This record gives sequence, structure tokens and C-alpha cells, in this order.
Amino acid sequence: MNPFKEYNHLGIIPGPGETEEQYSARALYCLTLKETFQTRVGPEFPQENLEPLSPQALDQVEHLYAIRPNWIPFFFSNYRLPFWQGGCAWIFQQSEDSPVSAFFQLRQAFRDSPTYLKIYHRDELIAHELSHVGRMAFEEPRYEELLAYRTALSPFRKYWGPLFTTPAQSGIFALLLLLIVMADLLTLLFQPEIYPAVQWIKVFPLLWLGWLTYDLIDRQNRFKKCLKKLPEQILYRLTDREIDRFAGLDSAEIEAYAAQQTCLRWRAIRDHQSKNGGKNSATNSS
Repeated sequence: MNPFKEYNHLGIIPGPGETEEQYSARALYCLTLKETFQTRVGPEFPQENLEPLSPQALDQVEHLYAIRPNWIPFFFSNYRLPFWQGGCAWIFQQSEDSPVSAFFQLRQAFRDSPTYLKIYHRDELIAHELSHVGRMAFEEPRYEELLAYRTALSPFRKYWGPLFTTPAQSGIFALLLLLIVMADLLTLLFQPEIYPAVQWIKVFPLLWLGWLTYDLIDRQNRFKKCLKKLPEQILYRLTDREIDRFAGLDSAEIEAYAAQQTCLRWRAIRDHQSKNGGKNSATNSS
């Protein structure tokens, strides 16, 4: 069996520009991570505390994206998690020369309960983070959260969840709110007579949300157009630029583009389609 096909199914997907040598080294690093975890990460996550991943979450990402990353080390731990965060996937490099890899952390409360704060559902959260791990070699933020929120149980979260695509975007929104609160306090304390005159600054968070909403609707529409031409398993392996481009192309044009690509990532995409019976001609050229 071609090991690259097996790695692809395990959620170790070739990233943009990744060579065969780099990819093989990363796959070996990831697949031996559980056995060598303590020496690679540190004492905060004891190796004896490793837990099995949720089969339901693995089934969900396998159904959506044809990945089953059961090699990922998984822990119940509150280490460095703020109270509002249910868990996270840590995508890390042991050193500058080490391959990128990942492990998964879930809050201790999830050990005995399927929900946390009546917001997070254990299996949904795991599936969401597993979606990020499969694209750990990608630096493609525009559709990253959109793809991860495809695992959401709620149609509302599935559509509106990826409103913020980067920490910087949510940070800007939080900063604008903080500045407004500070401005209100300072004017009320020192110059209350001008308080009504400075209320116009409260439009800035609304403008920022408006722009983010416009961008999200645009991303969702482009993704939907691509989904009519390609299955989710293929979209999951594309770059932001390719998704944006494919939204405006027909199937024949996408097929012509795919035929010109010789990188490892596109070879893996074609191998995946071949393995699944070549259901979409746009990516079935060799």
C-alpha cells in the first residue's frame, strides 16, 4: 500500500509547498508522538494520562473530510485554559527544525459530562478541533474556521460560527468595546457635559461587525458555489486562493487547473479521488 494514501486518511495531509521528504518526516513524527510525547512536549501532560479519542468525533470528521486522525494524543486537563474555553488543539513544533504536529486537550469537566457551560458539546468540540489538526501544515486562515464549523450540530453555529477568522479580528472587536467603556467612564467622571456628544464612537464596533458579516457571507457563498462542483473532502485540502478561484470557474476549468498541478498535495488529492472511485472528474486527471 502507498503509505502516503494511508497518511492522508490519518489526517496527515500534505501542506502547500510541502515536499515528499518533509511530508514523510512529519508523518513519522506524528505517528510516533504518543510513544515519545513526554520527551517532546513536557511534564504538563503526563503520558500516563493519555485518553482515547471519541469514536463519534472521529466518525464525523471521517464522514466530512475523509480523515481519521486517531494518532493524536488526547488529554483531559485544565492547563492554560481560561474558564470560557472548553478545549483546544495544540499545533506545535518542538524546535525550528522539527516537523509540525499536534495534540488535543479537553477541559476536565468533560470527563464526566458531555457538555460544558451549556455551550460546548464534547464530541462536537473534538470534531471541530480535529478539523484544524488535519490542516496543520496549512497557513490558510480565510476558510479554516468555516471548514471546522462544518462539524457543528446547530445550523446557526455552522453558518455564523466562523465570523472571526483570526485571533486578531476578535481582538480588534474586544479592543473597540474596551475603548468605548473607557471613554464612557472618563467622560462621565471628568466631563459629563460632553458625554452625549461622544456617543458616535459606539458605531465603530458595529462597523467592524458589519464588515466581518459581509466577509462571512461572501466566504459562505463562495464555499457553497465550490461545493456544487467538488465534494467537501476535496475542498478541505485546498488553499484559500483555490477555493476563491474555483467559486468562479466551471468544472472543465477546475479540471484543467487540477491537471496542471504536480505538487505532493495535488497528487494526494488525485489519489484520494482515485481511491473513492473518481466521483468528480474535475480532480481526476493524472
